[in-house]
Amino acid sequence: MVGGGAPESGVSSQLRVVPSIEPGADETADLSVRIVQPLARYLDEVYSTQVAATALAEAGLEREASEDGSGWLSHERYEAFLSAARAVMEDDDEFLAAAAYRYSDMAYGPLRFVLWAASPWAIYELGRRNIRLISNISTIENERIAHNEFIHRYRSVRPESPLSSMVRRAQTAAMPTL
Repeated sequence: MVGGGAPESGVSSQLRVVPSIEPGADETADLSVRIVQPLARYLDEVYSTQVAATALAEAGLEREASEDGSGWLSHERYEAFLSAARAVMEDDDEFLAAAAYRYSDMAYGPLRFVLWAASPWAIYELGRRNIRLISNISTIENERIAHNEFIHRYRSVRPESPLSSMVRRAQTAAMPTL
């Protein structure tokens, strides 16, 4: 992996990515900024704060340290950030790892303890029921096949890039490990 795995400063801050929208601008609230936080954090801690800021700026986003992670961005800005972030990385394997980087460190609070006791089915159902917390353009369907088997279907009203699919796969796979 390029850049190693240790933070440069040794200090960990929680990243919050917010759209840098001018007042009155017509910005669609398609996706929660929480989706890009692991990737932005990876760029910040593994490469540098400047690399993260540059990738965010290329997508018209700015970096802001915060606890709450609230905010939304357009699908176009999301895809632009993914492209800028991927351009920095050595290969798709690194991008996949970065997409769910320190995913379990995100602020889940007491919900994290509930997730530890839940089955994968219950976790994916929770995600399906609460998709609107992270996306206004997506739906999820879960279909149980057998006791320990199910099909998880994701749909978006917007065309998505292979990079977007990689982020979704990495973060979805990380959910049961929280």
